[in-house]
Amino acid sequence: MHRFTFLVLALAVASLITACSSGDNRACTPGTNRACMCATGVSGTQSCNAASAWGACGCDMLDAGSFDAGGNDAGSAIDMSLPDAAAVDSSWMRAQVLATIPALGVATVGTGGGGIAVPDYACRGAWDQTDDGDDAEGIFNFDYGGAINTTVDIKFFPANAIPYDRVCTGDCFTRQATESGSTSTFPIRTNRFMAWASPQWTAEWGSVYVPTATYFVRSEQFIPYNYRTTVPDVAEMQDLYSRSGMTYDANVSTLTGSVQDCDGLFVRNAAVRVFEEAGTLRNHLSAPYLLYGSLSTATQSNGPVTREDGHFVGVNAQPLDARGSLMRLEAWANLGSGSPELLACERVRVFGGTLIDVPLRPRRIGSPSDCTP
Repeated sequence: MHRFTFLVLALAVASLITACSSGDNRACTPGTNRACMCATGVSGTQSCNAASAWGACGCDMLDAGSFDAGGNDAGSAIDMSLPDAAAVDSSWMRAQVLATIPALGVATVGTGGGGIAVPDYACRGAWDQTDDGDDAEGIFNFDYGGAINTTVDIKFFPANAIPYDRVCTGDCFTRQATESGSTSTFPIRTNRFMAWASPQWTAEWGSVYVPTATYFVRSEQFIPYNYRTTVPDVAEMQDLYSRSGMTYDANVSTLTGSVQDCDGLFVRNAAVRVFEEAGTLRNHLSAPYLLYGSLSTATQSNGPVTREDGHFVGVNAQPLDARGSLMRLEAWANLGSGSPELLACERVRVFGGTLIDVPLRPRRIGSPSDCTP
């Protein structure tokens, strides 16, 4: 068996929502979206194609969904109320999402030679976690700038689902980290996803660390034995919120993650959107406020899409239930067609007062069934 170290990443993102006015047919910028008016008087959405021409107005929306296409200098006020029909029309859902996505340049990824290329999404919808029957021996190893001087239990969830109460039952198992932040080795199946969660604790030298939950961590991404990584403490989170004009407290949750293509490369020019458990798209004027960048660099002025590092932060995420509410995250980008495409879609449980890390890899076979079409 091989020996690996469990990798913990806590990096971050920001989003700006705009809407364009309708009413002309002049040349446009590929990837741009704007509002348009349907014959029924209902607002629709147009996308600018690769030929710099506006496409047809998307009007297959039910009568309850609309948005105010008030101009580019202020975000449109999106009406996120769902139609009163039991089944939501897929065209209506897509139009609601596209109305919030800004003009997108063609997405790019870095290459080994330092150049850029269009992301590889050939595996989208055709891959999933597999169990190749091989076992690995893992070790979970934190670095907080020094010994944490206290022991703490890390809970591992092989089914990649963390329950409301975070009680470790079923196939969940617990490993205790020593005062230096390391667990003993433990077996794990390779090529599987596995979520993990940590409690909040205070080191003797005074720093309070933020409890963390991480989803969709692949065992094949374990790394050499002595690698260590840092998880943020309360002081760092307070600084992030302060730079975003908000106040951080123990009840506030924060989403972090990264948009990655089939090769695991970070994607630039992608937009991330968050949905409630009931499928309602979160209004851009309400939490979580999406920022783009790392926890140390993300601010409201960072722009509406991912940068070279592909990371995002959802600041001030507020679960409907502090014990944990499900939220769906989607990543969208222009891959060269001129229109935004759905890249990734995952559902995770967001707990009160916790940092939730979600790698947004290409949409899987097992991605949620209600992803925006």
